[in-house]
Amino acid sequence: AEMNIAPSKALDVLLRNCSADAQRRVQENQSFIARLARLESIALLPAGEKGPVSVTKLVDGAELLIPMAGFIDKDAEIARLAKEMGKLDAEIASIEGKLANEGFVARAPEAVVAKERDRLAA
Repeated sequence: AEMNIAPSKALDVLLRNCSADAQRRVQENQSFIARLARLESIALLPAGEKGPVSVTKLVDGAELLIPMAGFIDKDAEIARLAKEMGKLDAEIASIEGKLANEGFVARAPEAVVAKERDRLAA
């Protein structure tokens, strides 16, 4: 959803660095997993094999790769991420401004000040 890929679109999934037990479980349940997750295919990559440009997630020490060729407009994704970074930068500047304001820190309830500090730390 974050990358604007239609939920109905079946994806290919590649697994790398799986334990022998995980490989066995995936192979035994491949069709069931594919149906539940609406996957086109599930394949195991040999350790060290690079694989295609993908979104990668770590799951129990294994890498789950979802190849993105044909799904993402690279320029649009870069623009989306730049816009998101701009929003986050503005939010950080706002919080830093509040916390730098001695009047805010002195007058606001301690819980509010602590919440702003926590937001900045996150």
